[in-house]
Amino acid sequence: LNEDVNLELTSHTDSRGSDEYNLSLSQRRANAVTEYLAKNGIKKKRLSAYGRGEADPVSPCDSEGTCSENDHAINRRTEIKFSTPTLSYIEQ
Repeated sequence: LNEDVNLELTSHTDSRGSDEYNLSLSQRRANAVTEYLAKNGIKKKRLSAYGRGEADPVSPCDSEGTCSENDHAINRRTEIKFSTPTLSYIEQ
């Protein structure tokens, strides 16, 4: 199961709600995905969870509601980045 691959989970929210609330919500989302993956066989040490709140929208929206519900929904997401640990060698 690709034991040498780590997963970085980054969750996002839409722009509605306060910055503080959205940051907390996105961290809870990232943690929930981490727990789900861990319960389904991926070792926790391979998982990292980060909440970004509304900082990186895919669809530019503002809190005034000037975009569609679909645009808000697109911004509510969790992205998964796969990486392999960096190997270092000691010169002899």
